Amino acid sequence: MKLRKLFYSLFLAASAIVFNGCKEDVIQSCTDSIQNGLEVGVDCGGSCPECFICGTDTVMDVDGNVYKSVQIGDKCLLAENLRVERYRNGDFISAGLSNIAWSFTTSGATAFYEELASNKAIYGLLYNWYTVVDPRGLCPIGWHVPTDAEWTEIIKLLDPSTCDTCEGSYHSRLAGGDMKATGNLIAGTGLWQDPNVDATNSSGFSAIPGGFRNEVGDFYAQGVLGYYWSSSESTTSIGRNRGFNYTSGYAFRSQSFKRTGFSVRGVQD
Repeated sequence: MKLRKLFYSLFLAASAIVFNGCKEDVIQSCTDSIQNGLEVGVDCGGSCPECFICGTDTVMDVDGNVYKSVQIGDKCLLAENLRVERYRNGDFISAGLSNIAWSFTTSGATAFYEELASNKAIYGLLYNWYTVVDPRGLCPIGWHVPTDAEWTEIIKLLDPSTCDTCEGSYHSRLAGGDMKATGNLIAGTGLWQDPNVDATNSSGFSAIPGGFRNEVGDFYAQGVLGYYWSSSESTTSIGRNRGFNYTSGYAFRSQSFKRTGFSVRGVQD
């Protein structure tokens, strides 16, 4: 306790430097985080970007899950898949839906892969597109799900030859390797199936193969594919996404039924 008080006093003395440009109430929020034993930056990234050091500080969601961050060019992203079970306002996202209920819903819904709660900590949750665009907010305060155009910007920072509008493997044949987590299941060094081609994770994005829940409720491809929603739609029933697989270093631009459950990452506002 004495050590914490000492640390807190030193923190307050330095706050004018650490929180340069932050409003007084935001500084108080950040200092409260220190008192509660949380990391600097947990509550500061959204209200005061100047307080947040991307790649060093972490981000907390409404459920208390804490995520690493990563800087890619001028973009700051979450370096882990979302696993939040509530919207930003505290409302629970629909979960535990049967295949029939999942296939007919046009509201936000989430699922553990194969309904195994143990998958949450490893792979995060799968969300349908309606969850991504719900006005109650899925990402932590100060963060949002990337649009299709923002995904292209991010991927283009890694591969300047990325095709803005191309579908499938023609989008980028290089960025996937830079974004995939390394290692494979057979060697016990990662989550991707062997051979996890070209994976270097040089970007620090750490894409993992969370698989997906298709539009009729069936689960597929954990260990093989990792898909990430964008907040952009293609048609009234189809949304845009980005994908990675274990057999190439490609970053795929594709579209899927909005009822499909994919992984989600956030980008800082």
